[in-house]
Amino acid sequence: MKICHICTGFPPLVGGTETHDYSIVKYLSEKGYDVDVIVIRSKISLYKKIGYSQDIINEIQKKKYSLPELKNVRLYNIPYPKPIIGYYQIWKKVKDIEKNHGKFDVLDVHTYPFAIPFSKKRKIILSLHFFELTCPDTIWPKPCNSSVKNCLKCVGYFRYFYWKITKNFALKKISKIMVKYDYAKNILIKSGVDKNKIEVIPHWIDVEKIRTNKIEKKSDDDFIFTFIGRLSEEKGPDLLLKAFSKIPNKTKKLVFIGSGILKGELINFCKNNKIENVEFRGYIPHNQIGRYLNESDCIVFPHRYFNYEWALLEAMCVEKPIIATDVEATSEILTDGFNAILCEPNEKSIEGALKRVFECKDLKEIAKNSYSIVKEKHSMKNLEKYEKLLRNV
Repeated sequence: MKICHICTGFPPLVGGTETHDYSIVKYLSEKGYDVDVIVIRSKISLYKKIGYSQDIINEIQKKKYSLPELKNVRLYNIPYPKPIIGYYQIWKKVKDIEKNHGKFDVLDVHTYPFAIPFSKKRKIILSLHFFELTCPDTIWPKPCNSSVKNCLKCVGYFRYFYWKITKNFALKKISKIMVKYDYAKNILIKSGVDKNKIEVIPHWIDVEKIRTNKIEKKSDDDFIFTFIGRLSEEKGPDLLLKAFSKIPNKTKKLVFIGSGILKGELINFCKNNKIENVEFRGYIPHNQIGRYLNESDCIVFPHRYFNYEWALLEAMCVEKPIIATDVEATSEILTDGFNAILCEPNEKSIEGALKRVFECKDLKEIAKNSYSIVKEKHSMKNLEKYEKLLRNV
């Protein structure tokens, strides 16, 4: 069976998206499938902004490259495609591969626009950024719907109608949409997606690999709160920092792992308010994330819109207490007082949750329950469900 995986992120591993793509390709390759990967790259300026090393950027710039552990997989780059022309580049790359190696049975696309260049006769799975079908401005679900009135608060007329047209065009070609939880399925149905096209297959994660990747804690005196993710508005790092600054306990520390557009603003807030117990570690290679999560005493997800993603699952793997805002699909994986401390996405509620950590007598039990849930619900065995979907599409 021949499969073409078309995505925007691939090794070197840098985040959850790349982990998702890499795990699919590695699994299929090891199972004996004939797999080709086409990676649609962003501009160099974006990778530099994220914090990629020059070695990684040099790898990204290649039109074709290889990885020793994926010796049977052919990997191709399409660097920085332009709007509209990019559709042709994707179509041509697939046709060129098929000319040399045979026709694909299934195309697995990472995001819906990648389905646009192909015929309705193709078997196409949308396996990742399904929320793009509900919003023209983001890949996570904001608490609104895709009406013109609401969308124009964030985007202009051109972008809205371009999204509307391309989304509907792509949906006619996509055979199946793989989502990670019931909330996603329900919001897609409300957005007009045919429910018969949607399959719920939970995230998969290598629990023990993350759990055993440890780093020694620098000080036993400091209680370390850790934030992991982009320093951007939707992730709520500003809410967390302001809440943290109001906690009187002096033996606490807040560590930010990640980079983003709010970094300068957060640093200035610390300087202006003379907050010294905050550390900005910047971009950390994804294969080292487990070490820093293990170092933490409590991991915080103050997101404004959405929590149920790779970073949360990684935090659950290390069996540490978790604070999370109760937004969108959070309640499908976390329960307040059982496997997490939940709060609302505002400064006052997050402050209360941080204080609860110092008062809670059941932190170890909460952390243990968190680990048990992720191990039971999100094991690598879920890849077998993906394989079944692939074969039956």
